[in-house]
Amino acid sequence: MEACCGALHLGRLFAARGYAVRLMSPEYVRPNIKAEMNDDRDAEGIAEAASRPTMRFVDLRSEEQLDIQSLHRVRSRLVAQRTTLINQIRAILLECGLIFAAGRRKLEVALDVLPGDQEATLSPRMYQLIVELQNEWEVMDTKIAALNAFCGARHCAKALRESACSSVSLKMKNMTLSRPSRGGLSRHSQNSCASCTLRSNVLTMRSSNDTERVS
Repeated sequence: MEACCGALHLGRLFAARGYAVRLMSPEYVRPNIKAEMNDDRDAEGIAEAASRPTMRFVDLRSEEQLDIQSLHRVRSRLVAQRTTLINQIRAILLECGLIFAAGRRKLEVALDVLPGDQEATLSPRMYQLIVELQNEWEVMDTKIAALNAFCGARHCAKALRESACSSVSLKMKNMTLSRPSRGGLSRHSQNSCASCTLRSNVLTMRSSNDTERVS
């Protein structure tokens, strides 16, 4: 299938019924479609693209992976909207003759002390507009913080699971290496005995050579 909207849901349904699902990126399917696109030509292009030996397919994501991807996309959209809102606030204040240092935190601190001396440079309607934009900014910060906390909790749980699995596999590996072989010696003991035997043979050869030279 073509990896379009809803393809992951259909792919999971087909996979649950025993079908081998292979998803392709639309950019790889489009060159195989002839003339104007319709249902028949689209199906023909998908079949022709799937038959390519070098075709790269898209992995079928699970529900958990799709949830994480959706959360990150929503967070990216909120961050982009917050950046747009901050730039708009800066532009409005700049038209009123108010210039603030660069940086989101610096502007946030400056808006908190705005009702002071700088309020005289703003008209009542303009000041009310800035307050409304600031409230919208706070709402976006709350939503982004909630998404950050949720994603951070999921990442921590995943890291704990991976660390637990790695520790269990390391223990099993150590148990395997220390297990005695059929001859009654472990692999480490066998390697040590072999190295000692080789070393004693080398020393014997050196001593015999020295004896021949002296004689």
